[in-house]
Amino acid sequence: MREKDEKLISALEEFLFLLKKYPDDVRNVSEFRNYLRTFLRLNSGNDTLPTIEVVTVIKYEKPLIFKVMQESKENWLHFLTHAVMDIDEARSRLDTIWNSKSN
Repeated sequence: MREKDEKLISALEEFLFLLKKYPDDVRNVSEFRNYLRTFLRLNSGNDTLPTIEVVTVIKYEKPLIFKVMQESKENWLHFLTHAVMDIDEARSRLDTIWNSKSN
């Protein structure tokens, strides 16, 4: 597996960990904001990062955290939280990435 693929899988593992560890509470917004900031810095080569997919999952699994991020004065965060997709499609795409990269 390429190093870039390993970084993406590691980042997605961290995302799953965050979803399980932190409840949907305003006090946890910084954990998800910091994760997204780090995630966006990943160098995925020619592959596109599944950013919208990750943000969409946050929207449906952590709606309070998502709402606070959506109201953020930080332009990058405001922009990301206004670009979401269908939750089933987002989960399907993340599963496809997970399965193809971890084999």
